[in-house]
Amino acid sequence: LTGVWVVKADSLESALRIRDNSPYWNAGVIPNTIVRQWNAVGDLVSDGVAKQLDEAQQELAQIKEIRASEAAKAETYAAQVAKVQDAYTRVMNDFSAYKKRTDREKEMAMIDGKGAAVRKLLPMIDAFFIAFDTIQPQTPGEEEIDQAYRALYHQMIQIFESEGLERVGNEGEEFDPTYHQATDLIETEEYPDGVIVKVLRAGFTIGEQLVRPAFVQVSSNPADAAAKAEARKAEEEAKAAAERESRAAEASAETENQQKPE
Repeated sequence: LTGVWVVKADSLESALRIRDNSPYWNAGVIPNTIVRQWNAVGDLVSDGVAKQLDEAQQELAQIKEIRASEAAKAETYAAQVAKVQDAYTRVMNDFSAYKKRTDREKEMAMIDGKGAAVRKLLPMIDAFFIAFDTIQPQTPGEEEIDQAYRALYHQMIQIFESEGLERVGNEGEEFDPTYHQATDLIETEEYPDGVIVKVLRAGFTIGEQLVRPAFVQVSSNPADAAAKAEARKAEEEAKAAAERESRAAEASAETENQQKPE
């Protein structure tokens, strides 16, 4: 009974007030032993439990402060970790870009070195081409010497090719100003318009670098050029008509969607 009185009260003073206002208490119905027990419990609450409650509240407040402090520290640590991670990512990205750039620079330096070496040997390659075009063997001995020179030339080209050298400009290829330099226009009906008719001096590349453009003669075929122009014109007109049809279809679909009831 005593415990019920204390639990339902907000404080010891409230409990005593409830007791004092009780009609049973005022009527003296409660025996003296019960009163003594009540007073004993009241003393216990005021001296012991109240102190324990106060200590518990102080401890709870300290725990809340520690928790708030630790939460703030955790947020600070998380921000520091995110900052470090961001810096690490930036450093790794910069390092990756630097490595790619240096690898590319090394590759280009190597290509430049090879290109410089090949340029010094190009006159010798040109001399072989001139010899092949001008010298016509007349005797078996001359034929044997010519074959030996050609074998030496092919062996030299194979060595250059193993280092990445590639020849550009061959008869029958379409003229490309990136790799070919036209010296003459040869009017002919044998070749389509804009095709290499003859290679005067071979061109070479190493990787993506042009060491020397090929000097070539290019065909001029007016009939073929006119046919190509007509074909390009027809292709452009067909493309334009397709684009107009596509825009008309889109406009029609949009109009239908707007006219649909909601």
